Amino acid sequence: MARSLCRHVPPVPAAPLIARWEAMLDTLKYRQRRAKCLARTIQRWKAAGEFRPFIAPIPKTHTMPAALGLVSGGLTVQLIEALKDWPSFNTS
Repeated sequence: MARSLCRHVPPVPAAPLIARWEAMLDTLKYRQRRAKCLARTIQRWKAAGEFRPFIAPIPKTHTMPAALGLVSGGLTVQLIEALKDWPSFNTS
């Protein structure tokens, strides 16, 4: 009797994945509006004296398709550069 090479994988709930996909598509569709909204939010935080947001690098970009890895890395670099003049939190 031949053994199956595929393992049984339990079904993945589709609702969270579909919700994320729809949010991503909505963000891409209305990117200018989303960018302005984010800029206003960041200005409010800065004016209120909030701490500078920490922009973590996206993990495992080396496993992504090259184009997606470039875009995600580029966005991270742009965000860090845009927040450079915001004083960082100093615990010392």
